Amino acid sequence: MTSSEWDWFCGVNYTLDSGTGLNNSCLINGIIVVPQLGFIFFSSVFLVLLASCSSRQSLKDSKYLLRLPGHTPRWLLTYVLLILTLSFIAEGILTNDTFLANSLPQQPHLYVAGVMCGACGVLQNSDQPDDTKKENMNFFHDYEPLPSSLTYWWMDWLFTLGYRKPIEPSDLGSIPDKHTADAIHAIFKKNYLNEKKRAQVKGQNMNFWRVYIRTYGVRMMTAGMFKLTADMLQFVGPLCISGIVNFVTAGEKKIPSPHHVTVTEFLANGYVLVGCITVSAFTRHTFDQTYYYWTAVEGVHIKSAIQVRGYNKS
Repeated sequence: MTSSEWDWFCGVNYTLDSGTGLNNSCLINGIIVVPQLGFIFFSSVFLVLLASCSSRQSLKDSKYLLRLPGHTPRWLLTYVLLILTLSFIAEGILTNDTFLANSLPQQPHLYVAGVMCGACGVLQNSDQPDDTKKENMNFFHDYEPLPSSLTYWWMDWLFTLGYRKPIEPSDLGSIPDKHTADAIHAIFKKNYLNEKKRAQVKGQNMNFWRVYIRTYGVRMMTAGMFKLTADMLQFVGPLCISGIVNFVTAGEKKIPSPHHVTVTEFLANGYVLVGCITVSAFTRHTFDQTYYYWTAVEGVHIKSAIQVRGYNKS
C-alpha cells in the first residue's frame, strides 16, 4: 500500500512519515479504528440474527426490560465512556485546527477513531422476575433501561392516559413486591428484633436510630452523596462561563505550530467549556432528581414500616 492511499486519513501523510511505531499517531489511530469497524459490523449481524432466531420470542409482548445483574453499572460506565469519547473527538478537532491554521491538510485520523468508538454499544438480557408476571403491574421503574428510570420516561403511558381521561385508582395497577407493606415491614422487623435482642443482652434501652440506619442507612447515605455531588456541580457553570468570557474577549492569538493540544489549551477552549456546562447541568439534574426520588420512597417505606409495626402490636 502506497503512502498516497492514506492521504484521506492522514492528511497527505503529514503524520504518517513523522515516526514509526508508537510515535506514529496516524498509524496508532488507524489501528484503533479497525476493531471498532469490526465490532459494528459483527454486532449488526448479531442483532439481525438475534431478532430472527431468538428463542425468547415468548417474551416479545412483555412490557418490561429484563435486566442482567450489573445493568446499572454498565449504563454508568457507558455514560463515562460517552463523555470520554466526546472529549476524544473534541481534542482531535482542536488538534486538527492547529494543522489547518498552518495551511496544512486535514488530519481525519485525529477524530475518526473517536467517532468509531462512540458507535459501539452493549447487548444485555435476563430472566423474567416474578413482579413482571403480574398482569396489572404498571410500575416499570425497576424494569426499564437506566436512562428511562432516571428521566421517568417509563411514566409516559400514565401522562398519555391522563390526557385522554381522568385517571382512576384501577388504572395504576399493582406495585412491585418490594414496595408492599408486608415486604417493607419484614425488613424493618428483622432489624428491630436484632436491636431488641442486643439491648436486652447489654441491659440497655433500644436505640431506634440503629434500626433506622441498618434498614435504610445505605440508601439514604447514597442519596445524600447524590445531593452533595449535585450541589458541587453547581459551581461548574460559573467557572466555565468565566472561561468562556476569557475565550471570547481574548485578542488576536499567535498561530501555533502543529501540535497535539495540551490539557490547558483544551479546557481553555470556549466550545469545550460549553460542552462541560451541558454535561454538568444534565448530570446535576439527574443526581438531584434521583436524590429526591430515593428520599421520598424511603420516607414512605419508613412510615409504612412503623405503621404496620404499630398495628401488629395493637
